[in-house]
Amino acid sequence: MLHFTALLRIALAVALVFSIVSGWSWADIWDAPSFKHYSSAVEAYNRGEYPKALKLLEASLQDYPENLLSQYLLAQTLFRLNKNHDALKAFEKTLQLYPNFSEAREAMGAIQEKLGLWNEAITTYGKLAQDEPKNPRWPERMAHIALNRGDTKNAELHLKAWLDLTPSSEAAVVLLADLLSNNGRWQHATNILEKHYPAEGSIPIALRLGTIYFNQDRYDKAEPWFVKLAQLQPRSADHHYALGVIAYRRGDKKKAEGHFEQSLELNSQHFDACYNLGILRMEQRRYQDGLVLFERCLSIRPEAKEPHLMMARIYENALFDPAKAREHYQKAGINH
Repeated sequence: MLHFTALLRIALAVALVFSIVSGWSWADIWDAPSFKHYSSAVEAYNRGEYPKALKLLEASLQDYPENLLSQYLLAQTLFRLNKNHDALKAFEKTLQLYPNFSEAREAMGAIQEKLGLWNEAITTYGKLAQDEPKNPRWPERMAHIALNRGDTKNAELHLKAWLDLTPSSEAAVVLLADLLSNNGRWQHATNILEKHYPAEGSIPIALRLGTIYFNQDRYDKAEPWFVKLAQLQPRSADHHYALGVIAYRRGDKKKAEGHFEQSLELNSQHFDACYNLGILRMEQRRYQDGLVLFERCLSIRPEAKEPHLMMARIYENALFDPAKAREHYQKAGINH
């Protein structure tokens, strides 16, 4: 909650406007009814007595409609009372009194977002971006609005502006890479991700790089990223599972076996690691071990059909037990 002792400090420079415009002395200003009401309103606001603060601020502005401090606090009070449309009008009046009041403009943008006034919010943040071209918060806000609206063209522009201002922002990197990936621009996405990968490591960035390369069957590029992930998250079974799949597809079944075993050690309920290890046991002709693993798969996921199918093939082709084979074919949903 905004505490208005802070506003009093922020507004010292602003309050000087009143003395310049009116010719009042400082003592005259704070003794005036408008400012007395404002001072009492600050106390009420800070106690959470928003209806009382509202009445005091209305009295303050009735005495002196140009009181910027009261107008700004009125806007904040209306917002606290969930009177968003009225708060928005109060913030607009605040900016009419003092156009360079960036805190008021930012608050107005937040309310416009809350009300779904997207074009108005973009205009508000665009003005802030013009006034503060090196502040990354404004392209960040505009990027989120564009993403929420499905406006990928402008989202990309704002994300790039945000990233240019804060090259170390993991959020900007990830959002931009996801946007590019969703549009099928894989190379552009990986370029962004690799360029902004930090020396200390980043799980979201490494995961995206590994996944993109894996989905493209570029296992030589995917493997180092899953190795990094296994180092960054040593208790995660998923990264060893991915490394096992990569090793298997590259023909290194011994390495794949090690990764699947490691995955199961880290997570005894990892169905896919258990299943693929069972497949390796079949290929190694270690059929009893394979049956144990497929039974374990069914204890993890009882509704699964694939383990029954593999068990049926073991019983049919290796152990020559047609009754058992038939039983598992039926459980796999296959008439055999």
